[in-house]
Amino acid sequence: MDNFLDRILERRLIITHFQPIVSVKKHTTVGFEALSRGVPPDGSDGVICPLDLFNAARRGHKTVALDCLCRDKALEAFRPYHARRKDLLLFLNLEGNAMDPDDGRGSLIAAARQTAIEPYHIVIEIVESKVERTEELHRFVSLYRRAGFLIALDDVGTGHSNFDRIATLRPDIIKVDRSIISGLDREYSKQHVLRALTGLAHRLGALVIAEGIETEEEAIAAVECETDLLQGYLLSRPNEDIEAALVSAIEPMRSVGSRYRDFVMAEINARMGTHRVYDLVMSEMIAALSDCDGREFDLKLVEFIQDYPVLECVYVLDMDGIQVSDTICNPDRIGGNRRIIFRPDERGADQSLKDYFYFIKAGKTQYTTDRYISMASGNWCRTVSSVFRVRGSQFHILCADFSSEESKG
Repeated sequence: MDNFLDRILERRLIITHFQPIVSVKKHTTVGFEALSRGVPPDGSDGVICPLDLFNAARRGHKTVALDCLCRDKALEAFRPYHARRKDLLLFLNLEGNAMDPDDGRGSLIAAARQTAIEPYHIVIEIVESKVERTEELHRFVSLYRRAGFLIALDDVGTGHSNFDRIATLRPDIIKVDRSIISGLDREYSKQHVLRALTGLAHRLGALVIAEGIETEEEAIAAVECETDLLQGYLLSRPNEDIEAALVSAIEPMRSVGSRYRDFVMAEINARMGTHRVYDLVMSEMIAALSDCDGREFDLKLVEFIQDYPVLECVYVLDMDGIQVSDTICNPDRIGGNRRIIFRPDERGADQSLKDYFYFIKAGKTQYTTDRYISMASGNWCRTVSSVFRVRGSQFHILCADFSSEESKG
């Protein structure tokens, strides 16, 4: 490979394959990532993968030269298609070790002008974890952003990604690595990580691309986690023929869109059914509590735990958010070593900063939280809080933790 590299650089033996990046919700391709391949200079069949090329370039201190060649060839290959389609973006990977603008990189601006591709149609992909000097990274991003290029952080969520840099660099696009996307539909923890990343990105005004999508289930889960764009073998393998790559993504994109609509409708129906259960159980418990006085709360709560298997814990607050009952828990759902960390609160505990209290205090008569980890049990749950009145006198708040373990995935 080391012997091949000089001949590849001298004879410009690089070809570019293109992989579509699509929006399922908009039913459209928004751009293509340019992926470089080496052509064996000895005339043998096949191509040389970029990893081998850049490993050899690093050994020979020729990373900048190879990176510039890959960039130039990608621009040349994209130029005729860009002339016909001005609505598509070109995503260019730039080697982090060759990111110094004074070391040949500034010519990217001239190369874009030479190919008549406006900078705002080009997305520069940076693997920020490979850049050791933060000042250099910021200087590079500032230079190309002023020139009109879009900036993407690649492989976010893998290796030693520095999430502080996401906030300080404020990229236009974040690409989430395949390590998070793989098995996304089956692993609830990955869904939480992806939701956190998309939430951060959207608050910073950035779009999110889920990379490495290989199954429709992963695609649906990624869209459900609020990612904006998808990329991967499911939609299209990289292709030297950009038109063929575009066409190949159409049917998978439609299929995912159709299945996503079905998924959303099923989720809506399931949630409606779940909330009907919540409303029914809460109304029956409130009817029983309203007909007793405060001294009987604990006894009634024990009966509720026995009568309603969907409950994990129940407790009663006064209108100041102070617990006036013990937390009565389902013994089958708590226990073990996790009791060291997760334990139910006792009578007198202050719950006034919990969202299920202050939404009630703000005027709601009933409130249902998002899914969260219960500090009483360590399990996933939703808390439903509802105001009730005891025998026509004092108002109280019934809080019921409903098990949400079936949604962990």
